[in-house]
Amino acid sequence: AELQLDAQQYENALVTLTNLNQQFPKNKQILEHYIALYPAMNEWQKLITLLNTQRKLLTLNAVQVAELELYAHQQLFQQLAAESGQLLNDYWHKDVARWMRKELSYQQAVLEAFIDHDHGKLAQEFLLEKLQRQFSLPLLPYLQKIKVTDHYPIITFLEKQLKKSAHADYVHQALAHLKLKESHPKAAIEHLTESLKTLPNVTDYQLIASLMEEQEMLEQANQYYREGLAFASISANT
Repeated sequence: AELQLDAQQYENALVTLTNLNQQFPKNKQILEHYIALYPAMNEWQKLITLLNTQRKLLTLNAVQVAELELYAHQQLFQQLAAESGQLLNDYWHKDVARWMRKELSYQQAVLEAFIDHDHGKLAQEFLLEKLQRQFSLPLLPYLQKIKVTDHYPIITFLEKQLKKSAHADYVHQALAHLKLKESHPKAAIEHLTESLKTLPNVTDYQLIASLMEEQEMLEQANQYYREGLAFASISANT
């Protein structure tokens, strides 16, 4: 089996391992070969099942198992999303363990799969559901990546968050980019003005300055260009 794996004869290796596993069940070396084989064959669900059912026999430590389990799910989510967004959505709600559904890394993996395969509406619904349950800042940047024709549901939610969130600067930043997608540059400028007070970054300085130029707010635009350059200079020296 090892020689077949090295020669990338994966189908033959699978037959060999299946026969060996029947003769020598719970053999650690055979399990290690399966762990090498399944990713090579893009058999992510089989790898996940193996990790769950044979965990005690694995030679990997807990950290390695957790990393491999996350990676296998990331690949499976991509595989499912490539076939159908609804397929991934159903799998997430029906087949993924409850503790995984609460983990940020698994939530991010689903969002990335939706976004990578142009399932914008499902991505927005998924993100909105997660933010409503727990307002998680690391999920906010995904708003800029999601492609949908209607941002109203998420904009409405974020505008309500402004009144109660302890992270209004991040909410203002997210709203600015959403308002821009909706072709409301003046609203985007207002939100960026607020977010930059406590969340300075070069990208947003450049964005607000260019938006102000387009609105013929030249004096304010120059001011933000200068502030952006000063911030970039300070950041480069720290």
